[in-house]
Amino acid sequence: MTMDDYTFEQYEDARETRVWLERFLREHNGPHWRRKQRISIGDLLTGNFSPIDGVKVKVIWYRIKFRGVLIGYADAKIQPYFAGRKIISDLWIYPKYRNSGHFHRAFPALVEYTAAAGICIARRKHDLYKHWYEWYGIEWVTQLGADPSDGAGDALLFVVTRAAHKDMIRFKIKQTGDYPRSDTERGRALIDEVLRELDNERTNGCPSFPASDEGYP
Repeated sequence: MTMDDYTFEQYEDARETRVWLERFLREHNGPHWRRKQRISIGDLLTGNFSPIDGVKVKVIWYRIKFRGVLIGYADAKIQPYFAGRKIISDLWIYPKYRNSGHFHRAFPALVEYTAAAGICIARRKHDLYKHWYEWYGIEWVTQLGADPSDGAGDALLFVVTRAAHKDMIRFKIKQTGDYPRSDTERGRALIDEVLRELDNERTNGCPSFPASDEGYP
């Protein structure tokens, strides 16, 4: 099996999506998964949820096929934080096709197909697969949020490429005036890099080009 054995189809059938998405959420969040949902299934399917700083988040749904056979589904969200780049949120494989390496082969193929800049994932899952995601350059982590009733492992994380993380820093500074902080040397260096670019834009009136991942792992 290779990445070339996987194909993806974008689709918009809400009934089809509801069936697999509810199974996915039940498997990952237990019998009380509805109470843990920050956005209702209905709103996810229709895209009827609150914009982020006035910018709408778009959800795109995909079928995953292996040599022409439907084996699962995925979704990606176009996030304003990341200059319109896609972030993979969910990837679900039918139970009968699991334990065959499909998840680990379909994921990089999906990243390539969607040009995704990262993932949204629970901390406990990221802790398990951290080094695997880093292999694809998806290694810059920002906590998105946590429900007070959840444990620390249920906190949601954005795990993205360097360029996408840089875009998020720019977004927060320009849209909210919030200056991020970092406990790591590389994080502080990236924040300083963004601040220099923004200062140059204010001084010269010349906006910087969107960040690129080229040249970085």
